[in-house]
Amino acid sequence: MPKPELTPTPVLDAKLIVEQKPQPVAPAERYRMTAEAAYFSAEKRGFADGEMVNDWLQAEAEMDCLLQQQEHELPEKKAYLEKLEASYRDLDARHETLKKAAHDAGTAKTEIREEIEALAGKRAEFELILKDLRQHTGDTWQDLKLMAENAWKELQEAFHSIVARMK
Repeated sequence: MPKPELTPTPVLDAKLIVEQKPQPVAPAERYRMTAEAAYFSAEKRGFADGEMVNDWLQAEAEMDCLLQQQEHELPEKKAYLEKLEASYRDLDARHETLKKAAHDAGTAKTEIREEIEALAGKRAEFELILKDLRQHTGDTWQDLKLMAENAWKELQEAFHSIVARMK
């Protein structure tokens, strides 16, 4: 029986995480964000007269707080992503070794080869979560961080299960 072809696993570019630099908010974008927040504040109170200046000042304060929060969480986020990416690169290398070992052991069960291919699917899902994690901040980033940790745990468990079955 001929051996199945090895399909290359796509490699995640670590530079996308490590070299990502925060882009400062342009004045025009900050103005747009402030105007939108002021509008929603005015809408919430029924557009009552005489409060436009207060709406604007409150919106500016909210934007300052939001932008400052993003600036402070960037070092924590960068460190977390670097650590997660390093672990992922290690698992990625071990996954390739596992695929090769299953391919080379001509007696490897079809079931194990299928599990190894399924692991590639879990890796792809994890990479999507990493991509989202890189792009978000604030509460969304914290929620995605939990998702990433759960996906990472599933990925590791699947990997270790396959390794144990191959011994």
